[in-house]
Amino acid sequence: PTFNINYVSDYGYLVAAALPLAKNTSLGFKVRSAKRWGGNKDIDVSTLVGSSNQDIINSNFPDHGSGVGLDLGLITTIDIDFKPTFALVWNDVGQTRYQMYSGTQDPPLQENNLIFGASVQHEFLFGDWTHSFEYQYIRTEGESLGKKLHFGTEVSYGLLDLRAGLSQGYLTYGGGVDLAI
Repeated sequence: PTFNINYVSDYGYLVAAALPLAKNTSLGFKVRSAKRWGGNKDIDVSTLVGSSNQDIINSNFPDHGSGVGLDLGLITTIDIDFKPTFALVWNDVGQTRYQMYSGTQDPPLQENNLIFGASVQHEFLFGDWTHSFEYQYIRTEGESLGKKLHFGTEVSYGLLDLRAGLSQGYLTYGGGVDLAI
């Protein structure tokens, strides 16, 4: 028997900025240069026995490459009650390809991802309450609707934030403490 293993490790540098277009509306961009190591391989079970994780990675994933990627974003907030905010983000405009500099083939490319997000905010029991919605992989066919949709809510009481949501069909929850550092 074999295991199908996907291993990808990225590191790099980025430059990002946002430009105001109008009151409560901004256009953002991020350019990054990254090095990628990895790929997708079927690995025989017998090679896993007695091997360390690092040995398995080094012997099965020799492909290293570098690439440059671009992300764009547009956000606007309407200045009325509930402060509705809308965002459109395009990650990896076109695609981010990695050119091999060692190994046998180019590391896997990063597909583009178009995302729409919306939120509203209001007061609740002496705190601020935000509800949000996100629709990812808009242009990607074959992704399940459950993977594309995310819902969340957060109530903030100054130093304490409480969160709950639904991400890829799973319930999420958490909290945060703002130490103002």
